[in-house]
Amino acid sequence: MPVPDSVTAKLKRAREHMQTVKRMVDAFIKTNPYAVGRDLEDEGAKHLYRFTRYTEVPPKIGLRVGDAVHNLRSSLDHLAFALANKGAEAQGITMSLKDETGVQFPIVSTPDKFKDQIDRGRLKYVDAGAVNEICLLQPFRLGANYAHDRLFLISELDNADKHRKLAASACVVYLDTDMVPHNVPMPKITFPPSQWGLGAVVVAFVFPTPQPEMDMHFDPPFSVALEDAWPPKRPIHDVLRGYIEYVEKYIVTPLANQFL
Repeated sequence: MPVPDSVTAKLKRAREHMQTVKRMVDAFIKTNPYAVGRDLEDEGAKHLYRFTRYTEVPPKIGLRVGDAVHNLRSSLDHLAFALANKGAEAQGITMSLKDETGVQFPIVSTPDKFKDQIDRGRLKYVDAGAVNEICLLQPFRLGANYAHDRLFLISELDNADKHRKLAASACVVYLDTDMVPHNVPMPKITFPPSQWGLGAVVVAFVFPTPQPEMDMHFDPPFSVALEDAWPPKRPIHDVLRGYIEYVEKYIVTPLANQFL
């Protein structure tokens, strides 16, 4: 059976929101919201580039990111419902309203939490083979690194957007180390330990010897990123695209092909 129509519609809507996010970010960046200037420390061995202009990302971008993430998360719940409905029909059972409202695609950080989700009927009537495959997809397969799993990140973004705050976002800087002259020793590149803002250090170039006369004319291009890692390095639309492609390629399509 092909991917259920509702799942396809949810993924399509997530992708449309992602494309809109890119257009909104491009328009925002055209307003020149950021600029940097250089400060020297340690007799010129340390070159600090600070924000001399910093504009917060408009909330409407966070709203649109939340819409994309919600549709992506919802596509998984629609998939779980299709699997449960097929399993019920195979047993000659008509799902009750309570059964239907209890179905959900689990995304959890420990095996015990997954068992609890099963006990609560999240995958009631779903084929045992599909339940096992869903278990193998869980963030806890990464052990202590579960918070880096894409499903976990999607779930956390969706929960935060629904209950606590807009999708957090910040600017991202594209660094080009080729701007260091070849006759100058390569510096150590470090990033600030805290959030960005007016006057905050974007990046520090620390040379082994003082280089006060050298100006790299650091004028990087900017974009907007999710604050799911620090410093943020990937444009927000690239992150969303990666999440959508992961869910579609490695979760929705294999489960639908094998169990629907």
